[in-house]
Amino acid sequence: MTTGNFLIFGILEALGSICTAYILVKNLDKFFSTRGLSLIGLGLVSALAADTPEITSAITAIITKQPDIGTGVIVGSNIFNLATLIGVTTLINGKIAFQQKSAYKLLIFASLNSLFGIFIEIRFLTGYIWFLLSVLTFAFYILSIRKDGSENISESKESLNLQAPTRFGSIFAKIHKQTYLYMVLLVGIIIALSVAAERSFSNLGHNLGLSQAIVGDIILAAITSLPNAVAALYLAKNVNGDALLSEAFNSNTINLAAGILLPAAIFSSQATVPKDNILLLINLIITTGVLIILYLTRQIYRSLAIALILGYIGFIFYVINK
Repeated sequence: MTTGNFLIFGILEALGSICTAYILVKNLDKFFSTRGLSLIGLGLVSALAADTPEITSAITAIITKQPDIGTGVIVGSNIFNLATLIGVTTLINGKIAFQQKSAYKLLIFASLNSLFGIFIEIRFLTGYIWFLLSVLTFAFYILSIRKDGSENISESKESLNLQAPTRFGSIFAKIHKQTYLYMVLLVGIIIALSVAAERSFSNLGHNLGLSQAIVGDIILAAITSLPNAVAALYLAKNVNGDALLSEAFNSNTINLAAGILLPAAIFSSQATVPKDNILLLINLIITTGVLIILYLTRQIYRSLAIALILGYIGFIFYVINK
């Protein structure tokens, strides 16, 4: 196909994934609200559902022996996420407040996993050790947010319907099963469209003679992160800051765990991350720094949003000139 065809198909596929992501997060919001589940849990599940494109692209690059692109997609996506999920969303919605304990839990969880990525890069111990530790931190994080079950998204009338008489139990169970299948289908559509968009834009970059760094760190990282950006905008407008914060930083942590730590455990650190690549160090510094600021301020101010957007622009210039 021609360069123009790759561009047109890539744009259409990306738009399809964006629309599907909006439908998915809207259904997740309804699903969580009817059960009075944690706001942080909503953000976590939204992140998990919207992260599949980045993870798929990174693992594909690693399998095809292109670790530079794999690492670039993950870290570039993480920085893009902060600029859009936190930065752009705050500029659109204004100052966003959240509970301090949300930032505290994310600071520990996200910073530890970012540090594990550094250990992969410097070849300190084997990859499966850091992946197992990542799984443990994930388990502790899940347990910690389960204790916040009193932080319900809403106590809508629909949630009261769950207390229906026993003879209607099978009917509700059938409805719930259909809901699960529908959301799984939506995730599958997002994956398929995002992978197709990744292929289209990769071929577009090849036809234009762009470097692997520009293709992976900038183009693919941004394209595969668009479903997350849509989810964040919805959560900020319709739910609250805790869900937004959870979606943004859990998305980045899941990216790192599944796109870097897991491949390092399966293959090797050498096959996953180039040794002299500083992107994972950049990821650790930005993640920890932003979360410390959020923990201290308890709000996302527009000044921080602008700083994150400018930081991403600086990252783009770094990638282009390196």
